[in-house]
Amino acid sequence: MDFLPTDTNLQPMQKARKEQKIRDFRTYLVEKEVTLALTKFLLALREMENRPENPMEYMQEFFGEYRDPLWDQVEKFEIENAQMIENLPRLEAEIVQLRKDIADQKILNKINSTYDAIDKEQTNQISTKLMIQKLSGFAKFDVDIKISKEQFAKFCQESLILEEYIDFFNKGFTEETAPFQGD
Repeated sequence: MDFLPTDTNLQPMQKARKEQKIRDFRTYLVEKEVTLALTKFLLALREMENRPENPMEYMQEFFGEYRDPLWDQVEKFEIENAQMIENLPRLEAEIVQLRKDIADQKILNKINSTYDAIDKEQTNQISTKLMIQKLSGFAKFDVDIKISKEQFAKFCQESLILEEYIDFFNKGFTEETAPFQGD
């Protein structure tokens, strides 16, 4: 290597060690993109029409203003992060609302399946007389009102003890047992 001092007193092992250190240092400069930055500076200097009088000052200004492209990505990620943090409360509220909607839909599905069990012929009208008979076991009931699926759903949803009503209807119509028999 012609850039090394030509000292004939150096032993071959010392010379090989120095060459390895220089190779390692070059690799380090390439990996850390120092050579790339210097190349960019030299190309910018070469392509300038009016070259600066003091290239050393220009080099200090150039590297003082040099901005690694990774900083652009960092700023982009910071903006995205800020937007996500800003949207977080709205999204959490949306999750709460969706969970409520799912729970409401589950209840409505249960009500509809119970109504379908009562209205086996799918006439969209169930008789209060039939309901009382199935729930209480009494064969005779004088009042008979026809209830649609929507009316039944509204009645069940407005009840404070919805789950109990649905269970009573399911026992009366699917299990064929009168839950209020003898009351």
